[in-house]
Amino acid sequence: MGALCLLSSGCQITEIEVERSGEAVIPSAGVTDEFVMENLSNMDIVLEEFADLGVEAKDISKAHLTSLEIDVIDPWGGDFSFADRIEVFADSPELGRVRIAHQDEFPPGATSIAFETDGANLESYLVSDEGFSIVAVFAGRSPKRDLLVEGHAELTIGVTVAGACAHMNDR
Repeated sequence: MGALCLLSSGCQITEIEVERSGEAVIPSAGVTDEFVMENLSNMDIVLEEFADLGVEAKDISKAHLTSLEIDVIDPWGGDFSFADRIEVFADSPELGRVRIAHQDEFPPGATSIAFETDGANLESYLVSDEGFSIVAVFAGRSPKRDLLVEGHAELTIGVTVAGACAHMNDR
């Protein structure tokens, strides 16, 4: 088994689905045009989960956002009618920003928005020493009242043969 792992160490063999949620406030009165999705950005937990399986950062071959939905949770009846466009970025002090999702359709009264994902590879962001934040940037008007929103994201993470072998060898 060890020889097979050595020969195949760069190949991806499995994908793992990871879900995260987080909240943010979209401020009223034009205070800002971007907001950070707290806790949604806490991806270091993902690496800790993998470490328990014997998989290290170097064993991650790719990471993609596969779905993102943002819901207004307060005030009741709050919606996204103020927005013309929302773009979502992975933001790292080390790596800069990369767009990972967007939406430019906000039907009247819509309290929940499913975003189109862009397919950006987030592997470098996931394994970065600096970590990264999920930042949403909106264009349009500011909402009339502060909105508390909750985001739900799902990532697909590819793990290489080397990581799987490390897990098998630890048994």
